[in-house]
Formats: sequence, structure tokens, C-alpha cells
Amino acid sequence: MDSAVHRGAKIAFLLVTRDTLGVGKEAALASLCAAKYGKFSAMHSRLMFTDGWQNDPNWVFEAESAGVVNVDGFQACFENGEMVPTLDRHSSLVRELGITGTPTFVSPSTVEKGAVDAMTIMSMVSE
Repeated sequence: MDSAVHRGAKIAFLLVTRDTLGVGKEAALASLCAAKYGKFSAMHSRLMFTDGWQNDPNWVFEAESAGVVNVDGFQACFENGEMVPTLDRHSSLVRELGITGTPTFVSPSTVEKGAVDAMTIMSMVSE
């Protein structure tokens, strides 16, 4: 996907979770708050490739580790639920589209389920 973005593809990420009350929802909200400070990709990568947060979540530590500079802003975003409506909108859209797995790539004319290469993404966004 990174190579498609480098080639000019505009991609939006929708974060959803099946864990509507637990650590999965918290991870999605932490990622959205990190995105507010330009660190979605770093936070997403961190959460995908580490697992300590799953048993002992310290979202401020994870945000700092992902490079979020405004930790106070991140913490306020997370604690006041600022991104809950965004997560709810994402989840609603995913239900409307009938998406049941990740990753899923959607364009106006096609839906691709599972991992796809950069050329597939580029063809989807150029339609």
C-alpha cells in the first residue's frame, strides 16, 4: 500500500473493531487520536507489530513511541472520547457495505478483499 501512496494514490483508512468495549476499541481510538497529530501510520504499525499493549495498555506510552509530540493533546483526545463518533461512523459504513474482514479495499466500481499489490490499488483509484 505504501508504494501505491508514493505513486500518488489517495487512500482513506477506516478503523473498525469487533471488540466494542475492550482493548480493541481502545486501540482504534488511540490510532484515531494519533492521526489527529499526524501519526496514524506510525501508531498503526506499532499496534500491528507489538503486543504488550494488548495485556497492559498504556496509550500515552504507545503514542510517544509512535512519535506523537503533543502527548497532552493525545491524552485529552483519548480520554474525552473525541474520536468515538468517527469510529462509530466508520463501523456504520463498514456494516452498510457488508465488509466482514480486513483488509478490504473499496472503490466506486470494485471491492478487493485481502492483501493487494500496488498496481491493483492504482487501478482502483484511477477508475
